[in-house]
Amino acid sequence: MKFTPGIAVGAMSGSVGGVTASRNRYGPYFRVRAKPVISTTPDAQQAKGIFTTQTTRWQTLTDAQRLAWEAYAETHLVNNSLGIPQALTGHQAFVGINSRIDRAGGTLLDDPPAATAPNGLESLVLSADIGIGTFDVTYTPTPLAADDQLWVLACVQNSAGKTYIENLLRLVQISSAAQASPLDIQAAVEAKFGTLIVGQKVSTKVGVYDGVTGLLSNFLRADAIVVST
Repeated sequence: MKFTPGIAVGAMSGSVGGVTASRNRYGPYFRVRAKPVISTTPDAQQAKGIFTTQTTRWQTLTDAQRLAWEAYAETHLVNNSLGIPQALTGHQAFVGINSRIDRAGGTLLDDPPAATAPNGLESLVLSADIGIGTFDVTYTPTPLAADDQLWVLACVQNSAGKTYIENLLRLVQISSAAQASPLDIQAAVEAKFGTLIVGQKVSTKVGVYDGVTGLLSNFLRADAIVVST
């Protein structure tokens, strides 16, 4: 079921009862919400473990540190699913930033970062040749800055027609610092999704991650159909 936003309702997001408001390239629509399934995949277990660790660390901060994170969150807004800026709580900001640092193996922060998020990529192209060709992302600028790394999300689909991928994306690779283009991602994608097959569609969203501050840039998207030459 689709709807046209009007004066009373300009945009909708989230669920009420068994109905979820969503949006695709053709505009807003409603869909029946599926009952969530508890995930026990290694990725899910890792994410839960990191979240638990960082939530426990939040309790060890001083009152002054927690107030600093609250102030940071109030002045560093994030976009919600409708693209509307909103302020997180200090706890959410602390856990979100330190969870990324934890995933990347960096030095965790007790105090909020003083720097701003890194600049995003200027261009991104995905090649998906599993033969003797290349399976990598090519990007500019290159190489990245000394503390910056690529944060690579990806998904693999058997249908090339699906365009909405946000719920399918998984973190597949965090590059080395100052990574130069191109970055080969075939092994990382296959480790996450299995052996690739000609005709499948691979989608990537790639951002720049600051290994010191834990901050992420905006993401660029690139898609490709798997071929073999």
